[in-house]
Amino acid sequence: YIHIGLPKTGTSAIQNFLVNNYKLLKEKYDLYYPDFGRWNDGSHNKIAFALNKNVYSEMKSPAEQVQYLEQLKNKIEKSGCSNILLSSECFELYDNQNFIDAFEDDYHIKIICYLRRHDEYLESCYAQIVKDTIRQDSRTFDEYIESKDGISGLSYSKRLQKWETLTNKSNFIIKVYEKDEFKNQSLIEGFLDIFHIDVDDSGFVFVKGHVNKSLSRKTTLYKRLINTVLKNQNQELISRLHEYSLTEKVPAVNNFLVTSKRLELLSEYDNDNCDVIRKYNLNRKKLFNSEVKE
Repeated sequence: YIHIGLPKTGTSAIQNFLVNNYKLLKEKYDLYYPDFGRWNDGSHNKIAFALNKNVYSEMKSPAEQVQYLEQLKNKIEKSGCSNILLSSECFELYDNQNFIDAFEDDYHIKIICYLRRHDEYLESCYAQIVKDTIRQDSRTFDEYIESKDGISGLSYSKRLQKWETLTNKSNFIIKVYEKDEFKNQSLIEGFLDIFHIDVDDSGFVFVKGHVNKSLSRKTTLYKRLINTVLKNQNQELISRLHEYSLTEKVPAVNNFLVTSKRLELLSEYDNDNCDVIRKYNLNRKKLFNSEVKE
């Protein structure tokens, strides 16, 4: 199982749960979440960054990649588990021939992907890259949505199609990131349901609160200004900004689109959403059920 996100769909919370319950999942439920290639946030970003160019660390050479993937396969084989789960929002494994050569023939690959309503996804991604202490994006929201990286990932059908180089579309597990879609309105319970794991009969550890908290809209705009003048940033800055967000009377919601623009954006992807429903045999009339609020 390769969990690819998408970004801003509770991925950090899922990964945090998997790390905290690593031993129980492995020993009781035959689900191995490798401790190899984990980033400091519990994701498998180290694997992603080793195989593709990125702004966070140096990509490995082709020969180093082959050796690295052999180490991963050895860890998997030694685990004794028949179900393996890798998770990273940064995976572009469909574009790495070394990964395809290492895993395509020996494993039955399934893709897990959560999709979020386009307007909320766009706003949340913008807030994240502004908050990030490495990327430090200083564009306005309008500049961001007009850019290639702002709109390039909004066609979910095209985005998912890339992964068909690894496995057949029948092996795609598509989930909608809306609270009413989760089992018992719980993101974690809904994710575990993919593996037929029931939380009621176990000793799982749950962390209360948000794992990757968002800054408020005002604080995000302030951080954007900081990004124009301060390049030496660290997590202490983010912690201070989170503290400030909590003092605001307005909840930490990143609304950058006015309602008319929001509806216009969503209408652009109606046909694309229909393609996703049809192609991946989703038993639903609409991809997203949540209503746009004024």
